[in-house]
Amino acid sequence: MVLIKASKLEKEFNSQAGPIKVLTNINLTVQTGEFVGVVGPSGSGKSTLLYVLSGLEKASAGEILLFGEKVGSMNDIKMNEIRREKIGFVFQFYNLLPNLTVLENVELPLVIKKSNDLNKASEILYLVGLDQFASFYPSQLSGGMQQRVAIARAMVTNPKILFADEPTGNLDHKSGTEIMKILKRLNQEQKVTIVLVTHNLDHVAYCTRKLELIDGTIGKDERVSV
Repeated sequence: MVLIKASKLEKEFNSQAGPIKVLTNINLTVQTGEFVGVVGPSGSGKSTLLYVLSGLEKASAGEILLFGEKVGSMNDIKMNEIRREKIGFVFQFYNLLPNLTVLENVELPLVIKKSNDLNKASEILYLVGLDQFASFYPSQLSGGMQQRVAIARAMVTNPKILFADEPTGNLDHKSGTEIMKILKRLNQEQKVTIVLVTHNLDHVAYCTRKLELIDGTIGKDERVSV
């Protein structure tokens, strides 16, 4: 099943020197169960592509279908509903609330949804190996552990798609590898579709597909040998 379809996608930003085109004629589809690694040089448009595909940024031209619905035709209420119900986000910076415990940080999306199933937070913490740290505060955790909390928070609502923007960018090699193993396990066991932006080419080995951007266009789009 196609979860994301982009057709003739363009994105430009205004500057004092005039418009700067970041994405040009992007055509792609993402199927259920894929783990897409988006790579490319700095400034090639990787993060912008992720934000546009997820609806965090508006495209300048072209069309995006997200779960079969046109992103450009959605109002803010509808877009927020899709993000809340079907999408998870993990960023380079963990964005955990320092005054909340690990468990409370993970529960937050459930509280926002007014879900009665807060036990899901404990289950997902166990899945990422942090159930014993539920009562800790973010400042008491390492960077890698905080990123695992961020992943748990993103996964607690059972999203269909997880968008991850440089989730290992702030981590050392060992912690980064642990995060990639967790993402791989979530993709395989939880069947979550993942679109990952990374500058680390070694991490593409955990993906099922490699998408390379060059100057805002797709240079390569190929399957990754497992």
